[in-house]
Amino acid sequence: QLAQMCGWEVECFDYSSNSLYQILRDEKSEKVTMVIKIDENSTIVTVLSAGKVLLQRTVAYGVQDAIDTMIASGAYAVNDPMSAVERFQKKTCLNRVLHPGDKVWEENAGRWEDEDAGNVEVTAARQKITASLEPLIVGVSRVIDFYDSRNSENPIEKSYVTGLGGSFSGMSKLFTNCLERKVHTLSEMDDKIGMSKAIRSTRPAAYISCLGAVLAPVGLIDKSTQKSKGLTVVSGTNYTFVSVAVLVLGVILSIAMAATSVTRYLGNVAQNVYLQNRVQELQPAQAVYNDYLAAEAQYDKYTYLYAYTQTPNENLVEFINELEQILPDSFYTNSFSSDQTGISMSVTVEGKAAAARTILNIRNMQSIDDVEISNITDSKDETGTSIVTFSITGSYKELTDETEESGEAQADTQTAQ
Repeated sequence: QLAQMCGWEVECFDYSSNSLYQILRDEKSEKVTMVIKIDENSTIVTVLSAGKVLLQRTVAYGVQDAIDTMIASGAYAVNDPMSAVERFQKKTCLNRVLHPGDKVWEENAGRWEDEDAGNVEVTAARQKITASLEPLIVGVSRVIDFYDSRNSENPIEKSYVTGLGGSFSGMSKLFTNCLERKVHTLSEMDDKIGMSKAIRSTRPAAYISCLGAVLAPVGLIDKSTQKSKGLTVVSGTNYTFVSVAVLVLGVILSIAMAATSVTRYLGNVAQNVYLQNRVQELQPAQAVYNDYLAAEAQYDKYTYLYAYTQTPNENLVEFINELEQILPDSFYTNSFSSDQTGISMSVTVEGKAAAARTILNIRNMQSIDDVEISNITDSKDETGTSIVTFSITGSYKELTDETEESGEAQADTQTAQ
């Protein structure tokens, strides 16, 4: 349906792994060769020798993160994926190692010719872009380790990068240092397809799967199926037409991606304008909120200072005032002491009944807690009157308005009684 809408004819239908193999299978060398085909979101690692595939694995990472990082950095003045890809292809925007201080396996690998190399912002952006490729490089390294562990007698002798990521300037040098093996850019496939000079100038490595498909597709759509669906069947292979078709498709995809990016950009601009207007509308609320924060800070400061104005003297005065309300007339104080936490006193009361009422009232006082009565003695004076002497200790309660009101109410009750 896509071909019919574009006015094209269906030449073949294939999948990427087979297409890549068709490009590489004519390599007759007995040397074990590894080809790393890097796309936007996936990478195919193929190890072959004398046209025979020894291992093929897919790594679920590509160069999309690097493209997004370049756009987000703002250092390269690119706003859409296609512009970022062109920047990667024309100028080296990658470091020669993943992280500063990493070992450089090949000393002259990774030099860049970027005219902005001395710019601090560009240097920081290049480091972030390079670091974003770490999952991809680690995934490829694991595939190599897997192959080496099972084929120690046939080590990989030649390594290449291709695909969209393979067309990035400096990519082969970065892989060389990270994998500690010489990695080249695969560009020899141009002559196998018979492409014109104009097509080769578009860096066709990004469309290597499309190019390989015209050599020997797996046959997912055969001639009879095409006829039954009313599709035009091409009897021969017109490689020039296919090359031009691939180029046109690339242009269409570029326009579509650019349009998507522009639409997203315009939407973000509109959202930004709305938020700026909203900020202006809510500006008075900010002033009120600032006043609230200032008042709250002032209140906390005063509360903190007032806490240091409270002294044990306040508790002592409250205790004495309450004590005067509940003691009988025959109450005498023999000794009294007070500190920051409580009181201690020795008292004398005439009569056991008065002593009992005094102890009960003291235990119910609002200003002290943990009351203990000790050293109770009962004696008689020269008139035969009973004299009861005992000691009282207690801890101050924390003074509150409620405590003071309760104390006053209890004092009034005791007075009435």
